[in-house]
Amino acid sequence: MLDQDTARALLVVADECQARLALLGDRHQLAAVGRGGVLDLAAAAADRVDPGACLNLESVRVFIRTNADGVTVRDDEYAALTLAMRRGNDSGAVFDALLARNQIRLHTDTEALRDALAEVAANSPSADVALVANTLEQVDALNAAVRARLVAAGRVDNTNVVTIRTGQRIGAGDRIATRRNDRDLDVANRDTWTVTAIDGRSGLHVTPYTAGGGDVPAGESPQRAPRTSGCCPPTTSATTSSWPTPPPCTASRGLPSAPRTCCSASPTAPPRPTSA
Repeated sequence: MLDQDTARALLVVADECQARLALLGDRHQLAAVGRGGVLDLAAAAADRVDPGACLNLESVRVFIRTNADGVTVRDDEYAALTLAMRRGNDSGAVFDALLARNQIRLHTDTEALRDALAEVAANSPSADVALVANTLEQVDALNAAVRARLVAAGRVDNTNVVTIRTGQRIGAGDRIATRRNDRDLDVANRDTWTVTAIDGRSGLHVTPYTAGGGDVPAGESPQRAPRTSGCCPPTTSATTSSWPTPPPCTASRGLPSAPRTCCSASPTAPPRPTSA
């Protein structure tokens, strides 16, 4: 989703360096936040200057499924559905087909949807998938619901915590992501960490997050988790990373298909969603 202003700056740099620039994307996807239509403009220019410079990828090759015999096979039916979704053709029939395949689940109301998503997010054995929501209010509600389950399961400490400006609490076992680059600390924006302890200055001691390794180590209470791999002071900006949710997605008519979770671990920075 490249906006026109960014594309112009990129083209200037490419021209100055005499570099060849290739744009890859899908014009049927959501437009850029700023002025969009970059791929449309590029395709139109290619048609006038060099028609062979614009290639359309038509084949779908990436979808597979496990059949009743446990064998991995191509999923041509879902491949066709993705093309129908992309074109926007007969959305009702596409919805019914996904529902029949158990890839969409309906819930009676927003609260039931949130509880179902929080349950699978907190207890999923899957490595790393994202929950996506429409608004920050939904994000906050999902964060609270998921975290409550992790606290109840003893996977997150809710006693010795840092409370941020929005009222959210962060303790040992929580997963966060840095939102600033800091060469001195050797951290980058969106690096993900697991909180292992909180010191007397409300600093967060963290260790790099690895999929499946986000819990406090076995045999250690959250309050006594080892301090490893550095410390994030309370002025370090951070957000919680996306909680996992396995397929199939959970949805309700008129409601988001899955929630996106985030919160800010900085008292000076407003919360903002992580990318899905």
